Amino acid sequence: MNAERLIVGLAGPELTAGEAALFRDIQPAGYILFSRNLVSAPQIRELTDALSNLSIDLPFISIDQEGGRVWRTREFSCAPPDAATFTEKATPIQIAKFGALTGQLLEILGINLNFAPVLDLDHFPDPVSYTHLTLPTIYSV
Repeated sequence: MNAERLIVGLAGPELTAGEAALFRDIQPAGYILFSRNLVSAPQIRELTDALSNLSIDLPFISIDQEGGRVWRTREFSCAPPDAATFTEKATPIQIAKFGALTGQLLEILGINLNFAPVLDLDHFPDPVSYTHLTLPTIYSV
């Protein structure tokens, strides 16, 4: 089976023998990690190395690490403010530095794709709407 366009998830924090056999066979484009897969930094690195070793080509190993409420590594790394708070209180340089630090953290963990919505625009500036899902514009678009 060719699964070169699929990104698949795992049931828990350890790669099972069944998952390993399936993934080795179908060769997905990558994997997505959720909170259920994450226990500690060493465990995550062991898991991402195991996933990489199953693949002929370097797979995407992804996570949704946005900041604020969505910070999958909060058990061992400080969660930053959400994007709206960053926009209101930080400079563009500080925001860029935070992005670089997030990238470094994920790289150490063996994660090479972050699904953070860093380019979303805040189309709902009303505080009771969906601002927690979007990043208000820093610059005029």
